[in-house]
Amino acid sequence: TKSRRPTLVSGAINGNPTMAFNGKGFMCLPTDKSLNSGGPYDQKTICVLVRSSDDVTKRQMIFDQGDSKTGMNIYIDQNKIYMGAWNNRNRESVTTWGERFLVCGDVLPNQTYALMLVLDQTNARLSGYVNGALMSDVVGVGFLSSSKEKIAFGSKSGGTQYHGRGGAKGFKGEIGEIWYYN
Repeated sequence: TKSRRPTLVSGAINGNPTMAFNGKGFMCLPTDKSLNSGGPYDQKTICVLVRSSDDVTKRQMIFDQGDSKTGMNIYIDQNKIYMGAWNNRNRESVTTWGERFLVCGDVLPNQTYALMLVLDQTNARLSGYVNGALMSDVVGVGFLSSSKEKIAFGSKSGGTQYHGRGGAKGFKGEIGEIWYYN
């Protein structure tokens, strides 16, 4: 429905357009072998330019790929930016390595952030960057198995994982740019 779609805002971040999310809408990339269904993946880098809304306390999903068994995400919760990855699926000769979540600093209302989540299986490292600065990293990650779920921005697309119990609301804020690398 129309109320669930993000809206285009001209000149919102650095004079460039953004997609404004109202907490109900989301945007998905289709399932694609090069992005999410042709794994296993040894490298992933997701970059998202966002502007928060006045609500940064509720858990809000910015980016979600995968399902409850394998995936990655970026979200806001209780004035913090979280980034995570997990692989609990024995598929494609991939060893499970559990869940890894990073607390990547504070998020303030109505501010712009460049967020980057990097999965590097070669060095067994998951890293989270905010505005170009490494904020948190953890070792012990491996290959990321494939998933049939769509890649979502502004909400989750199916099952997912979080650093604690509970679910997430849709994102309230703006997404200006998305970079997705394998």
